Amino acid sequence: PGFLYHTVNAWEEGDEIVMLGTPFRLPRNAQGETDCTRFAQMIGNLETDCGYYEWRFNLKTGATRERALSDLVNTEFPVINAARQGTKTHHAWSLLMGPSRQPEEPRFAGLVQFNTATGAMQTWSEGPENWYSEAPFAPRDGATEENDGYLVGFVWNAAQARSECQVFDAREIGRGPLARIITPQRVPHGFHATWVGAEALKSAPTKGFRGASVTQ
Repeated sequence: PGFLYHTVNAWEEGDEIVMLGTPFRLPRNAQGETDCTRFAQMIGNLETDCGYYEWRFNLKTGATRERALSDLVNTEFPVINAARQGTKTHHAWSLLMGPSRQPEEPRFAGLVQFNTATGAMQTWSEGPENWYSEAPFAPRDGATEENDGYLVGFVWNAAQARSECQVFDAREIGRGPLARIITPQRVPHGFHATWVGAEALKSAPTKGFRGASVTQ
């Protein structure tokens, strides 16, 4: 019935599990049936056509409900405020996926911000010469609101032949980056990471998987 690479978040509401994600919009043939050949070609060519969806799985009745939260953009690689993972969230940020079919694709063409409480959406792109990477959310010091923080990600600026670390206000990415930090060498396209605060590291076990030590 569907396919997706990444989920946004999931939480419990009564008898239901609510899950958000970015599933493929399956290609259809002239009869309205899933075009399996075309879909296999899309996967093989790393093409994407993804929306932003919600599913509700009722653990009591076994019923599943699905709805599109946004089908206006092709979006993938979603991130949230990681401190809210597993609890109800209204804000998410994703990459805009470009439509071109060049050998170096997929092209991450920009950023998109979703507010599922209001249905509002903001996007940011500086054009086809800029290649974005997944931008994790970093909370502002003393933040109390879910979206009070920053998006911090790498961008390859092909026109200037340089990589930049760009910082956005997570509440208004449409205003563009607050800061641009020029890196001393190119950062590979698609590079991404997760922010872990010092306090979280201090509270982690001293021994991790297979005896690996946690250090700062």
